[in-house]
Amino acid sequence: MSGTLGFKYFPSMQWRPSGTNIEFDASQANTATQNQRALLIGQITSAGSAQPNVPVQGYSQNQVNLLCGANSMLAQLYAQYRVQDPFGEVWLGPLSDNSAGTAASGTITITGTASAAGTLALYVMGIAVPVPVNLGDTPTVIAGNVAAAVVIATTPTGLVLPLTASAAAGVVTLTAIHKGLAMNDIDLRVNYIGVQNSEVLPAGVTVAFSNPVTGSSAGTFSGGATNPVLTTLLGNLGVQLFDFIACPYSDSASLLALQTFLGDQAGRWSAEEMLYGHVFYAFRGTVSARSTFGVSRNDQHASCIGYFDSPTPAWLEAADWCAVHAVRIKVNPAQGLATQALGLLPPPLLNQDTPGERNTLLFDGISTFTVDAAGVCRIDRTITTYQQNPSGQPDNSYLNTNIMFQAMYAARYIAAQVTSQFIASGKILVVDGTPIPPGSPATTPSAMLGAVIGIYAYLCSIFITQNAAIFARNAYAQPGTKGQVLMYLPIDFSDQVINVGILVQFRQST
Repeated sequence: MSGTLGFKYFPSMQWRPSGTNIEFDASQANTATQNQRALLIGQITSAGSAQPNVPVQGYSQNQVNLLCGANSMLAQLYAQYRVQDPFGEVWLGPLSDNSAGTAASGTITITGTASAAGTLALYVMGIAVPVPVNLGDTPTVIAGNVAAAVVIATTPTGLVLPLTASAAAGVVTLTAIHKGLAMNDIDLRVNYIGVQNSEVLPAGVTVAFSNPVTGSSAGTFSGGATNPVLTTLLGNLGVQLFDFIACPYSDSASLLALQTFLGDQAGRWSAEEMLYGHVFYAFRGTVSARSTFGVSRNDQHASCIGYFDSPTPAWLEAADWCAVHAVRIKVNPAQGLATQALGLLPPPLLNQDTPGERNTLLFDGISTFTVDAAGVCRIDRTITTYQQNPSGQPDNSYLNTNIMFQAMYAARYIAAQVTSQFIASGKILVVDGTPIPPGSPATTPSAMLGAVIGIYAYLCSIFITQNAAIFARNAYAQPGTKGQVLMYLPIDFSDQVINVGILVQFRQST
């Protein structure tokens, strides 16, 4: 009988010295899970020491500033991410500007001489840049003071804005430090928090912005073109795991590169790679523009938050959107994200989405949010952009963002347990029906399926999956090619509480 025990190293049949020899087998004790990393993709300046297209881990804001340039897009993304997730493991995907690109710019035009002292309550990217105005200040004087204030303005995390400023004859010209489409989303406005907070233009002074946004009091940068190409960076990620990927871009070339990178057939979600990951990005536009954009996307491995008239740039919101998911999902991938606070600055009341508009967007692949009484943006519902199956028919299989992370968790856990118990332990595969004494080094397809059924029951106990009894009845295993076992596993993922519908039928007493 001793010869049938599953010793991996101890040669029990060829060992004759007296004493007790103990070998440890941890194949049934593995409960470890993968460390879930975030990857922030973004542009760096020439002042940064990071090598473009080579991922590097970020440890602190100071280190990231040195790697990327203190006012770079990627330094800004890291700072924004850390507001939500101060302790998670974060890597940087540094990109150089595309040499074929152009830099976005915007102008602030001042007219009128101040007939009373006051403060010009300017906001750039949602960052307050208050500019004192004295009685008699001319447009040239005010514009010069605006340019001087903008270049020293800092974000709440202490970073300088990613732009340069100059002034001439009452016109302030702001230019992004990076080339590319993304910087077109830099927002310019005055009096963002309004008269109720004592924000009014100084008497006699008017302000106008380039590229004014229809339906908004703001203007944005324009003229930026050609984002960096992502393929080299993505290729350099190797086999490192990155579950949460923040993409600052929403152009079709960038999103297609990420969709291919994470694809089911030959990408990170394929059975051969099993590395997984999910992309988070943001898109600014009217309801109509967001709807049009959303239906153009169809990717279960990406989630897009859409909004209109918030001062927060979409490329910066991508990091926030990614981080709020990472914090919640790392605790339990099945936990709902509704009501989780975002760092997105709220749009003015008139440009906040109505329930009907949010419902439309949620059928068009765009995730939604609400704004509470305190002005905090909170997740309404987070979905993927997947809407149709390969036949072009409506498909809600991958609707909720959570389901992708539940699938990721379950696949990794099952694979780790099966590998530990049957492959790494050196099990011998024999046909079903073979007598196998306890502790022997052999197994059968049915015995392996029994172990997987137990693994599934554990996943049900932590609410990643559900319906263990139905799974046990319907799962099956069969031998494949020599030394291969093929399994069918009907996994049923748990749901999130998203909506409660209540019919109140009342009656009046007679």
